[in-house]
Amino acid sequence: MCSFSKVKLLLCEESTKHEGNFNNCPFFTSAGLGTEVSVRSPRNTAPPQIPTTSNAAPNSPEHLIRNTTEAFTRSTTEHSSHDSRQRQHPNLQLTGITETPWVPWTIRPFSSTTEQTGLGEPVRCNFTLTESKVSSRSASLQWRTLGSPCNFSLMYRSDTSGVAWCHPTRIDNTTYGCYPKDLQAGTTYNFRIVSLDGEARTVVLQTDPLPPAKFEVSKEKTTSTSLHVWWTPSSGKVTWYEMQLFDNNRKIQETQIQESTSWNEHTFFNLTAGNKYNIAITTVSGEKRSLTIYTNGSTVPSPVKDINISAKTNSLLISWSHGSGNVESYQLMLMDKDILVHDSVVDKHATSYSFHGLTPGHLYNLTIVTKAAGLQNYRWKLARTTPMEVSNLKVTNDGTLTSLKVKWQRPSGNVDSYNITLFHQGTIKESRILAPQVTETQFKDLTPGRLYQITISCVSGELSAQKMAVGRTVPEKVGNLEVNSNGSIRSLVVSWSPPAGDWEQYRILLFNDSVLLLNITVGKEETHHTIEDVGLVPGRQYEVEVTVESGNLKNSKRCQGRTVPLAVLQLRVKHANETSLGVMWQNPVAEWEKYIISLADRDLLLIHKSLPKDAKEFTFTDLVPGRKYIATVTSISGDLKNSSSTKGRTVPAQVTGLYVANQGTTSSLFTNWTQALGDIEFYQVLLIHENVVIKNESVSSETSRYSFHSLKSGSLYSVVVTTVSGGISSRQVVVEGRTVPSSVSGVTVNNSGRNDYLSISWLLAPGDVDNYVVTLSHGSKVVQSLVIAKSVSECSFSSLTPGRLYNVSVTTRSGKYENHSFSQERTVPDKVRGVSVSNSARSDYLKVSWVHATGDFDHYEVTIKNKNNFIQTKSIPKAENECVFVKLVPGRLYSVTVSTRSGQYEASEQGNGRTIPEPVRDLTLRNRSTEDLLVTWSRADGDVDQYEIQLLFNDMKVFPPFHLVNTATEYRFTSLTPGRQYKILVLTISGEVQQSAFIEGFTVPSAVKNIHVSPNGATDSLTVNWTPGGGDVDSYTVSAFRQNQKVESQTISKHVSEHTFHRLEAGEQYQIVIASVSGSLKNQIDAVGRTVPASVQGIMADNAYSSHSLIVSWQKAAGVAERYEILLLNDKGTLLRNTSEPAATKQHKFEDLTPGKKYKIQILSVSGGLFSKEAQTEGRTVPAAVTNLRITENSTRHLSFSWTTSEGELNGYNIFLYNPDRTLQERAQVDPQVQSFSFQNLLQGRMYKMVIVTHSGELSNESFIFGRTVPASVSNLRGSNRNMTDSLWFSWSPASGDFDFYELILYNPNGTKKENWRDKDLTEWRFHGLVPGRKYTLCVVTHSGDLSNKLTGESRTAPTPPSLMSFADVTNTSLAITWKGPPDWTDYDDFELQWSPRDAITVFNPYSNRKSEGRIIYGLRPGRSYQFSVKTVSGDSWKTYSKPIFGSVRTKPDKIQNLHCRPQNSTAIACS
Repeated sequence: MCSFSKVKLLLCEESTKHEGNFNNCPFFTSAGLGTEVSVRSPRNTAPPQIPTTSNAAPNSPEHLIRNTTEAFTRSTTEHSSHDSRQRQHPNLQLTGITETPWVPWTIRPFSSTTEQTGLGEPVRCNFTLTESKVSSRSASLQWRTLGSPCNFSLMYRSDTSGVAWCHPTRIDNTTYGCYPKDLQAGTTYNFRIVSLDGEARTVVLQTDPLPPAKFEVSKEKTTSTSLHVWWTPSSGKVTWYEMQLFDNNRKIQETQIQESTSWNEHTFFNLTAGNKYNIAITTVSGEKRSLTIYTNGSTVPSPVKDINISAKTNSLLISWSHGSGNVESYQLMLMDKDILVHDSVVDKHATSYSFHGLTPGHLYNLTIVTKAAGLQNYRWKLARTTPMEVSNLKVTNDGTLTSLKVKWQRPSGNVDSYNITLFHQGTIKESRILAPQVTETQFKDLTPGRLYQITISCVSGELSAQKMAVGRTVPEKVGNLEVNSNGSIRSLVVSWSPPAGDWEQYRILLFNDSVLLLNITVGKEETHHTIEDVGLVPGRQYEVEVTVESGNLKNSKRCQGRTVPLAVLQLRVKHANETSLGVMWQNPVAEWEKYIISLADRDLLLIHKSLPKDAKEFTFTDLVPGRKYIATVTSISGDLKNSSSTKGRTVPAQVTGLYVANQGTTSSLFTNWTQALGDIEFYQVLLIHENVVIKNESVSSETSRYSFHSLKSGSLYSVVVTTVSGGISSRQVVVEGRTVPSSVSGVTVNNSGRNDYLSISWLLAPGDVDNYVVTLSHGSKVVQSLVIAKSVSECSFSSLTPGRLYNVSVTTRSGKYENHSFSQERTVPDKVRGVSVSNSARSDYLKVSWVHATGDFDHYEVTIKNKNNFIQTKSIPKAENECVFVKLVPGRLYSVTVSTRSGQYEASEQGNGRTIPEPVRDLTLRNRSTEDLLVTWSRADGDVDQYEIQLLFNDMKVFPPFHLVNTATEYRFTSLTPGRQYKILVLTISGEVQQSAFIEGFTVPSAVKNIHVSPNGATDSLTVNWTPGGGDVDSYTVSAFRQNQKVESQTISKHVSEHTFHRLEAGEQYQIVIASVSGSLKNQIDAVGRTVPASVQGIMADNAYSSHSLIVSWQKAAGVAERYEILLLNDKGTLLRNTSEPAATKQHKFEDLTPGKKYKIQILSVSGGLFSKEAQTEGRTVPAAVTNLRITENSTRHLSFSWTTSEGELNGYNIFLYNPDRTLQERAQVDPQVQSFSFQNLLQGRMYKMVIVTHSGELSNESFIFGRTVPASVSNLRGSNRNMTDSLWFSWSPASGDFDFYELILYNPNGTKKENWRDKDLTEWRFHGLVPGRKYTLCVVTHSGDLSNKLTGESRTAPTPPSLMSFADVTNTSLAITWKGPPDWTDYDDFELQWSPRDAITVFNPYSNRKSEGRIIYGLRPGRSYQFSVKTVSGDSWKTYSKPIFGSVRTKPDKIQNLHCRPQNSTAIACS
């Protein structure tokens, strides 16, 4: 929409450009925000004028106002002629309204409801503003006219941008509105509404500021007492940012941050550790504030303090102090390197925790994690359990002299190293530290026979456990034991050096194989002994054993010795040749093992070889010919030997490669050979001719060649070469050789003037000749060859090729050697035939051709003449049969001669020819239009009579031919058809011959009309159509340009008026140019169009394993896009969020989403106000895992768990219970509202892994916890002392289920721990070193992880028996018995007294103490013998008894009363 107000706006824009002050413009006066300002401009009443030129007006304001006004006036009043005038003046240069100067505008006519017929004053356009409101990026203004409808324009600007236009829309008959978009947020704009007659209103409005696009907490920079936030700068104008920090909806900090163009950040300090905060940010621009956006973050909780560790062999007690700030729970993790051993979560009030079932001596990494507000902090410390001592420690010498081997079994648990110390009589001899995997070591370099003490300490970290053992080394053997013959064949001397350590004597044994020959002992001080007079055999090997004896230990060493053998007898040379030498001998009377035969060359040993003992001869091979050698045969018996030698010489070698050559000479022979191998004194050389030695020479051994001179040419000789060394000659080598025969002389060749004949003659050669060979050849090919007797000296050849050069060779032959004489001659050449001369229709050209001459020749010579005047001669290769003469005079008659040349010979033939006249030159279309063609030319060279010119279309004459004089140079054709191709022919005539020249040309074609460009909803194509112009056209060239670069050009048939450009870039603006093509001429016009932007590709929504966010990513839309509109919808299609991202962005993150919920995301590309087809994808956030998963109850057969329901949306839970080997024990599926579950009938003591999987759609999340059932206790625990006073045996049935080990704890009666043992595969155990008679309590604890179960049993050792039983105060009916009781450190409670026979007696304890060591016995029978036994009793209700001690006693008899005696016989009486 245009109006007269634009004229002054253009002036204002020019003023702003030149002066830089926008306040000079009357359209934008200062006003307050939201106010209206009315300005009226006078109307131009100048009469309408029609411009007569299409040039732009000067840049002065006067010209600009006048020309612009004229253009507007003409557009308003001349509707009927607008289209045709626009064709005549298609563009009018105007000043643009943007910051880019001098942008061309296309002026459109005003739309008006009344027709203006004069220049009278129109109705005034009074209006009232009815609405003005703004948002962040747009404004809405509406106004209402008080009278008839008017034309309006609206312009606006801010202090940071230039003037922009908004085209008002008509809402109804009196209401207008305009809605500027793409405004800058937070910016004050002056909106100017101008009517056609100059009535104006100014409204000052400020857009709303925008909050930051991203506002997040930087977790990397967050500490325990600070929060770091950052945000991207808000688009638009910002004065400052207001930030507030909330704790439980209570504002605790507030600050203002000045605006920054690149990056904004702020840190809140002095915060509480482990606390969650909300942060708000508001953008402030002037008096306006944006919407407040929020984010949240948490400070890192403080770690614990003062970690203390109390260590035992299998447990660690951990204690700590609380850190500052908030804490939700503590997580204690015990790590073994990178493996989690124990993981427990304790209440926030806990300050201690115990880990059980650990490995002794093992180093753990303890980490205590403090958790609060979704964050965590930690502190760690290393902790080590107490190590155990080694077991089964043994020390052995393994029969070694100076070493002791220590072996042990590695204790359970971890060991860092072993510290082993070797002592002798309290003195440390050696100490070493060994790796934990070592279970044995060896001490070396010890003294033989000594007693050593060894202690081994098991070290783990700073802790250790020690154990001791003893061991003794073996006495040492004698040293340097040797048995030597000392050159004797009948005795042996044994020597040695004393051993280290202690010993008593030596024992010497002499063996012949296994037969003992001698056994004697010698004193400790002896170091040698001679064995003789025992019948030793020469060369025989004996074995001597020397034993060191020391107490019951001994150590022996053996050595072998041998008597000296005898040498061989009668050693001599058996045979010799060039490379071998044979020797022989007789065997001696003795024992030997083998022979060593050797061959020496001077002082150098060449061969050293072992032979069997039965050998009697040997041949040396691969020797040097002609050399003197010494052969030695050595008898070997062990390491002893005896030898005999002899001398011999090999035959010298003959020469090789003997070669005799004449080296191309006729009177000499040259011989050379390869020097013979081996030693040589000289060579003998003989020359033999016809069985007669004509030369005999001896040459040095360094010479390998010789020559013979003054010999007869062509004769055969023999050369003989012999090698001589030490008076011995080699075999002869004979080779024959022949001298070269002499060549002939005086060779003469003649052709006698003929072209097929040659004759040859020569002088006879001196010396020996077999015959002559005469060869006639051409090139490398022999034509004819004749063998001539040695007495003939001429010959001839016929039937030869004309003009050919022949090579003549006369060869002298003697044996295989030849000598040559050469000559050359040529036959006379032949002449050409059929000479022809042609001008080839050219004016300066003659071509000469002919039939080739027969035979050989070198080349042709062609001579051209004009009236017997020589002009030019050319040499033509013999392969060609034509030649060309140029630069001749047109129309002239020439004479041509063709000569055949072969060497110095030639033959000729003649012919005639004439040139033709030339055509005109520089035939050109000098000028053309849609209906005229002007053709020009330059005059033809040479003789010309006249010119004839013709105009043709499709080879048909348009006009009759025109004849012109020979001086004419141009002609114009008129009244032609536009765009048509014509052919113009100009003929040059000279006599009966003529020459033509032609040219083709087009008239200018017409341009197309009514161009329309549309994308038709496509992203990669634009369709353009048009109306054809008048006249002929060949085709249309339709081209598309992007940013002044051609992207596509297509030639279209002239019958087509529409074209679609494909494979264009989506969203790009293109300039379309349509050219009418006729021949090489074009007439073009252009238009503008834009493709629809393309949708983004590869759109994908990824939850990135997050329950509260979705990251939507895409590949950049093909083509051009200004931005992307991103829509977040729920699964029902309801819009939840809408955001915009720049075109360079490839992803966007939606946060604060519901876990497990399914969302739809749509992305639209925007370019130039066009929207692409939406690209859509779906995504689901990861469902939240359950929280507070814990074990609520456990027993030996069941486990119960509880949890807090997952946040967000979910379908249900799958619960899995896994065994330690990862096999599935049990599974269940429960509804979302379930918060606990129990597993029954489980195995005792087993560690299970319970995994609860939250499902939402196809996604899941899981939490897991390890839980262990209580282990079962052992059963049938029984104890027995087996009548032992210091040992107890306990046995039991194994616990069912899984468990790690048994812990056996033996308690004293007072409850103190006596012993503690751990092992797994046990069903019984024996305790040693106990107190006799004491009752012990055994607790068998079954351990499984950190859980245990126990069974307790009791047993008592047998008490120590009493001793030293004695009797006192023995009467006839009573006695006192005493004994010595057990030691005081043993336990016992009483004594049990038994007697035999079992009379009814009374046992009285005169003391109140049951432990009294005596009893009084009453009620015995007088004079009766009794046996008493006493046992020690331990215990009251459950008693154990010692072994008894026994004693015998007889009571005194009673006195005899009323004794009556009476005789029985003479020798006896009877009393009663």
